[in-house]
Amino acid sequence: MSPTTEDHRQVAKVLGYLGTLPVVFCCVAEADRYTMELLVHYSTAIAAFLCGNAWSTALLSRATAPAARRSLLVFSNLIVLVAVGLSMMPTTPAIFFAMAIVFAVLLLFDLTHSAFYAQPPYYRRMRIRVSIIVVASHFLVAVRTSVWPLEHVG
Repeated sequence: MSPTTEDHRQVAKVLGYLGTLPVVFCCVAEADRYTMELLVHYSTAIAAFLCGNAWSTALLSRATAPAARRSLLVFSNLIVLVAVGLSMMPTTPAIFFAMAIVFAVLLLFDLTHSAFYAQPPYYRRMRIRVSIIVVASHFLVAVRTSVWPLEHVG
């Protein structure tokens, strides 16, 4: 492996794991409205980023059948619309459950759609770990805010 390739690999891994820090912070911080809204908006941005990655993967994946590439383009747009729609709703535990599902579905699509088969193994491993952290954090926030509603916190 060339030094440049190794450098890109390390940068991608570091950025991937660093991207979980705001989610974990919101999971363990005081569950006030600002923290929870930060989580919703950050999650929307990350979902859009992952969908943009899916979009470019579909466009660049020449070995993937055209119908599969079209489905990926449509899917990535639908997921962004769902995430944006969720971010426009009142911040409730249901939003965090729904965001957890959005990230789980994005990971499932990454692992099963043929356009993603060419992803390097290190990236797939990191993607799985990061997604587990993000999905678990969203579920924990959903449970936490169900037990201690936001109106009574902070």
